[in-house]
Amino acid sequence: MSVAAWLDHVDKCLRLSPRDTSGSLPYLFVLNIQDPIVSSLQNDILDSSINIRNVVDEKGLNNGDWSSFDELCITYLGFARDVDPTNPRESYFALIKYVTALQVAFTNNRGAILQGVVKASLSTVLTMGRQLDANDTLQRTSYLSTLLLKMFNNIRAEKSLENSQQLSKKSVILFVANILCRSYYMLHTESSCANVFSNIHTANLKFSSYARAEQVEYRYILGRFYLAKEQLTRAYDHLSWAFRKCLPRTPQQRLILKYLVPAAMLLGRLPTNTLLSQFNLQTQYGPLAAALKAGNYARFMEYLLNGPCSEWYVRARIQFLFRNRTPIVLLRQIVYRTWVILNRPNVLKFDQIQAALRVAMAGSSESFGWYSAEQDASGEITENVLITLVSQRFVMGHVYSRRALIKLKDKGPFPAMARVHNLDSRTGKASTDRWLET
Repeated sequence: MSVAAWLDHVDKCLRLSPRDTSGSLPYLFVLNIQDPIVSSLQNDILDSSINIRNVVDEKGLNNGDWSSFDELCITYLGFARDVDPTNPRESYFALIKYVTALQVAFTNNRGAILQGVVKASLSTVLTMGRQLDANDTLQRTSYLSTLLLKMFNNIRAEKSLENSQQLSKKSVILFVANILCRSYYMLHTESSCANVFSNIHTANLKFSSYARAEQVEYRYILGRFYLAKEQLTRAYDHLSWAFRKCLPRTPQQRLILKYLVPAAMLLGRLPTNTLLSQFNLQTQYGPLAAALKAGNYARFMEYLLNGPCSEWYVRARIQFLFRNRTPIVLLRQIVYRTWVILNRPNVLKFDQIQAALRVAMAGSSESFGWYSAEQDASGEITENVLITLVSQRFVMGHVYSRRALIKLKDKGPFPAMARVHNLDSRTGKASTDRWLET
């Protein structure tokens, strides 16, 4: 395709209805360097020594009254001219000039017709920037995040349209929010996602009107955000929803499960070996789940901190989460297994639990949160352990300090932790999450 033909096609698209224009422009602003459009434009520009700015100005697109769109065309043709598969750094420089122009044109009052181009372009530039930043600074991703934030704020500020048939920029707000949050995670500034969430939750949107893939990614990001804040039930809610709604047996579903499993384990729901094997996560989580089920603190911490997956846990940013939140789960399991081994008595003595704790800790160099067997000769720490478990309803009974024992309830003294956390019948969601049900 020649430059003249390309400009003719752009001009024809602009004369269509806004919705048709939005759907047609992405087929002209193509970033795939293997696409014939890119190579043919490059050949025509170089072979004919075309002055890009002059030919775009002469075309008079939009009757010459949308200069930022003209600049978008100029930078796109500049990208087609300068792109070089053998030199990704120079290609990215041309690409980011185009995306910068796209951001400016999109923020124009008529920018809604560019929403298709926005969706087609942003994922490409983010992926390319991440690849180049892998062995460099994060300056490319950082700059892109500033452009994405400007787009997001522009969409959020759009006034309600009088005619529901009009094209609204808000139809891409979830997509832009997801890409923006992705960039924050790449920059290790994921706390900035909180600003995105707070603004989008008050934007009066209908969540179900967005593409399923965008819904899944948004709730996955929300889940990861709450997991990092150790708000486990909210993390579980979002990640389990995303896992159920994601296309089955895809890399995306495995990625969701990678973070759903820690949330579930810490809430008392252990994954099955079948599930872990199906998604190739058996090595990472199988030994941890087995140690947790057995109440073996030493084995759990040894695998978490020194096992073959220890670096994987660090990169996934879940090692600290496990170290911080696992003790209460292990304590409950140790007391439960002591009860089972002793044939489910109505009373457990402190010294019986102390003995179980010493066995569970054997060989571990890690301190058991605030428990130390050596410092618990009087049983005071064991008493505090039991009081904590009872207060959180993980154990049902009464602690008698003077008699150094706990009297368990006759029925259901050890309710399932998942039931305590009400995982299967979550009601009364946080007010900021209610729009996700619309």
